[in-house]
Amino acid sequence: MISEAKNYQPHYLNRIQIIACGTSLHAAMVGKYIIEDFTGIAVDVEPSSEYIYRKTVTNSNTLVIGASQSGETADTITAIRQAKEKGAHALIITNRPDSSMARYADSLIPVNAGIEISVAATKSYTAQLLAFYLLAIKLAETKNTLSKEFLRNLKHELIQIPVKLEKILSHKEDIQKVAKKFANHRNFIFIARGINLATALEGALKLKEISYINATGYAAGELKHGPIAMLDDTMPVLSIL
Repeated sequence: MISEAKNYQPHYLNRIQIIACGTSLHAAMVGKYIIEDFTGIAVDVEPSSEYIYRKTVTNSNTLVIGASQSGETADTITAIRQAKEKGAHALIITNRPDSSMARYADSLIPVNAGIEISVAATKSYTAQLLAFYLLAIKLAETKNTLSKEFLRNLKHELIQIPVKLEKILSHKEDIQKVAKKFANHRNFIFIARGINLATALEGALKLKEISYINATGYAAGELKHGPIAMLDDTMPVLSIL
C-alpha cells in the first residue's frame, strides 16, 4: 500500500532518484530499468554512501526513493534528509514501516516480507523487486504510457510468481549437485545483460556473504574490457539469460 501524500501529483514528475545500499541498491537497479521502460521518466540510481558526499542536486519536481530492508541504514537516512531539504518528495520502500527511515517518508511502501533472520537479505529483496514493479505499473497507469492489455498481462504474471518459485525450488537436488561441483573454487564471475545485470550483481554479493567465495558481477559486454584476463579453466562463469 502506498500512503497518501498531500499536494503530490505524479503527473509533474520529471526525474526520479533512487538511493540505497547493498542488496537494496541492486533492487533499485531493476526499479530504474522498469520505470524508465514503462514511463519514460529519467531515473538515476546511486549508492547512498556516495550521494551524501557530493552536492545534492534535486528539487520539488523530483521523486527521491530510498530503499532499505531495515529502514535503519545510516547513509540512506542521511541522503533522504538531504534530498528533503531541497524540496524533493521522499518515497520510502522498506521492510520495517516502524523504522527511522519510514518517519522521514512523504509516501511509504512497506514490503511486508517478515523479519530477515540472517544478515543476507533474501525474501525482502524479492519483495522490493515486486514493490518497484507495482510502483512502475501505477506510474504507467497514471501517465497512460502503456496499454491496458499489457498491464493486465503483467499483473497476471506477477500473481504467478509464488508458483514459479515453487517450481524452481522443486529442483533442489539439481541445484545442490551444481553447488557441490563449484564449492571448492575461490573465485567466481557472474555475467548478464539488461535487466538481469542487477541479478548478476546480487548473485555475486550473496555468494560472497554466504560462502566467503570471492565473486564479481559484470555486464556481459564489459567482460572483454579487462576481466577477461582473469578467465582460465579454474574460473567458473555463471551467465544469467
